[in-house]
Amino acid sequence: MNYEMTFFICHIENFIWRIRRNTPKDTIDVLSKINGSAKLSPIRFYAPGRAKRWDIGNMKIPVFENDDYRAAAALSMIEKTLEKSIFDRLASEADVLARERGLIFTKGFAAGNPATPNIACTGNVGAARSAPHWPMNAIKQNGEIDCILYINLDAPSGQLASFEVAIHEVGHALGLGDHFKDFGDGRAAAYAFWPVLSQLYQLPIGYKYS
Repeated sequence: MNYEMTFFICHIENFIWRIRRNTPKDTIDVLSKINGSAKLSPIRFYAPGRAKRWDIGNMKIPVFENDDYRAAAALSMIEKTLEKSIFDRLASEADVLARERGLIFTKGFAAGNPATPNIACTGNVGAARSAPHWPMNAIKQNGEIDCILYINLDAPSGQLASFEVAIHEVGHALGLGDHFKDFGDGRAAAYAFWPVLSQLYQLPIGYKYS
């Protein structure tokens, strides 16, 4: 689907969820698996069994959107979901690097899975452009994500990331590690994604999953 179609679908689904604010009973169980005890995501190396996310209570997350309409729309939709302004939109990549924490969007540098080189990848989160892995020491011992993450959209071959993929990669950058229903399992980012993200940012950093 093209950008306009995925944007429309995501917008409608997000709007409906924000009206209802219905959080499934198994949401904490989902977070325990994909955030607390992820098996595939880079966050699996940090604070096992505990909630891992950015500190948005004391400071906003610095972001360079790189004049990308997908980035701007995705961040705004996420702020509406969390009912809080959590991103500090900066003018340049250098501004984010100077803060030593934050998100940087790039275009044309998505890094695919080395194990599946024949499958085109249109989005990933990494330590730099074209980097498939997160930086070392990306998450503090208490579970706080505290690093520079590059959200690489669009394949070097020219294949473009949809709006759903943009939201999906921001979800990874915010702490959603492994895939689950409506987050890579099925569509890249659909209805069931929103309550999981919302619940993660209601938990204290380092919350111990049972």
